[in-house]
Amino acid sequence: MTSVYTILLCLCTITCILFLASGGGEILYQWCTKKLHEWLNKSERGTPEL
Repeated sequence: MTSVYTILLCLCTITCILFLASGGGEILYQWCTKKLHEWLNKSERGTPEL
């Protein structure tokens, strides 16, 4: 079972590196900041999603 997670982690890491190398970093950054703002807005209302 552990080897499956290791393989998935490696695939995700490789995909992430290729994505960033192909100029996708800005898109990823914008998506992350959008999600962070959504999460902060939810937590301000008193319903944090963890």
